[in-house]
Amino acid sequence: MTQERRALLKRFFIKRETQIAFISGVFFVVAVSTVTATAVILAVYSYHSQSGALYFMSNDFEKPLSTRSFLGIALPGVLAAEAVALIVGLFAAMLGSRKIAVPLFRLEQWAKKVAQGDLLQPLNFREGRPYRDLAGQVNAAGEKMRETFVRLDDALNGPSAPAPGAPENETARALEKARAILRDIRFK
Repeated sequence: MTQERRALLKRFFIKRETQIAFISGVFFVVAVSTVTATAVILAVYSYHSQSGALYFMSNDFEKPLSTRSFLGIALPGVLAAEAVALIVGLFAAMLGSRKIAVPLFRLEQWAKKVAQGDLLQPLNFREGRPYRDLAGQVNAAGEKMRETFVRLDDALNGPSAPAPGAPENETARALEKARAILRDIRFK
């Protein structure tokens, strides 16, 4: 495998465990439905061939079609169609896993930045509306946290904050403002 292909495959799996779990689940469902469809087709045709209900038209007359000759005609086409269904299902699962993993990865990166104290970084998604709605809610929460810290900073260090060595009543007022801000936040 060339370096370019390895790099492409590496970039495809953003959240490897999540994507592989998603792909496996979809592929399992497609495989089970394929096997079930094959079993049903074989059972129906087997039943009808035993009861003599399978016929085909030739140019001359109606003659019974044996199970063996019918399966020889139909089964390769059915198996080919099911193989194509498995390949399409796998491809769809791979694309679907990326649609889930990329936004999850971006949300995780945003949370890491917030945990490191960066409240100025917004969360943006290019994906569909549900993700944009989530980004709007997350960004609103981040903005609320940022505004709270700005108010705390202003109360403790802003122009109305007591200067070092200020009288106790000014320091008490600043601390009371900070406590009032903290009362609005559930953190304990």
